[in-house]
Amino acid sequence: MSKENIRKGANTALAVSGAGILAAFPFQNTFAGGLLFSACSAAVIGGLADSFAVSALFGEPLRIRWPSWMGTRIIAKNRDRLIKELVHMVEHELLTVDNIRLKLGELSFSSMARAYLEQGGEEELSRIAQKLVTEFVARADIKKLSADLEELLFNHADAISLSDLLADIAHWSIKHNYDSELIAFLAKQLQKAAQSTTFRAILEKLIHSAIKSYEGDKFRRRLLDYAAGLNSEFITDKIQQWLIQYLDKASKPVQYEHQLLRQQIQSLELRLRHDHDFRKKVEEGKLTAVKAIHQNKQLATLLEKLIISLQGQLTDSFITGETSVLYSKSRQWLAAWRSNESKQADFDQMIKQYVLRIIEQKHAIIGRTVEDGLNKFSEQQLIDLVKEKAGKDLQFIRLNGIVVGALIGCVIYLSTFWIGVK
Repeated sequence: MSKENIRKGANTALAVSGAGILAAFPFQNTFAGGLLFSACSAAVIGGLADSFAVSALFGEPLRIRWPSWMGTRIIAKNRDRLIKELVHMVEHELLTVDNIRLKLGELSFSSMARAYLEQGGEEELSRIAQKLVTEFVARADIKKLSADLEELLFNHADAISLSDLLADIAHWSIKHNYDSELIAFLAKQLQKAAQSTTFRAILEKLIHSAIKSYEGDKFRRRLLDYAAGLNSEFITDKIQQWLIQYLDKASKPVQYEHQLLRQQIQSLELRLRHDHDFRKKVEEGKLTAVKAIHQNKQLATLLEKLIISLQGQLTDSFITGETSVLYSKSRQWLAAWRSNESKQADFDQMIKQYVLRIIEQKHAIIGRTVEDGLNKFSEQQLIDLVKEKAGKDLQFIRLNGIVVGALIGCVIYLSTFWIGVK
């Protein structure tokens, strides 16, 4: 039943109740007439009272300027407070770090990755790996590279700055525009994943669980969500649309979002060169890794054989063809990953740790994003939004007021009728 049909039904019921008062008035001294008069009177009172309350949410009932203590124009008068409470609810009660951590634990990023690989992502990843590795190997001096790596890992790990090396790689990538290509590729693939029904189902489930956990048995919170039209489907639509639009912009080099991500890579290069605390963490991680692989004494020899094997096949058909060793090996590795639950679990854990670290660092952005989005709504737009999302239920309130009023009128009349019987 549509909102308009319910509104018409409530108006018709109110009109019928009014007509019932007039029809029953001359016969109110009889049992049937008194019962009908009492029921219709209570129905009209209940319906008008609820109609007044519903109208007071959005404006002045009957277009009369009522005293301020009457509580009219509730949404308009409380717009700023409503926005602040919604922002506080989302940031500090709904999407807190603990809630996100709890719900994130229920997600499976490895399942999403498998679904992506099955939908053509395996081929795309193989092609990008092919391009990067062949470009690197084609330009490398094999013996020097192998010897330098061996010396770096086993003899001079503490003397060579990994931070500077990574900064140089980042600088080289930026200079040759590889960072832009990588951002565009990742953004397009993430956009495909964000458009999938699997992603939407997971996101909606997360938001629904968070809303239910927040509301609990507290009526005021449910009423606030109800009046603002906040539900899992609405929030999921907004977040999914925003994410798809953002990733679409991020995939296009001319867009601000794409340039902002490039700036982040540039910022990483600067941090690697000038942030002493960050550099210290990188160097400590390097030493830990060196100790872990110190037992492999044949690393340089193995690297040399592998690079020679790849470099000997570097032809145009190898770089672009689908029969290349690198292409087939990458496909085999991805296929092996898809069948290895242990590696998938490690991947899932790594992604969750990274996401949580970002959320902990940037959690305040959630509140600012919600506030910016709500502030874009004018007073009338906010009223229209509530009418659109809650209008049907508000009309049911009017209809319920008429029905319940009629029943109460009957109960009161039946309870008092016998007093006047002689």
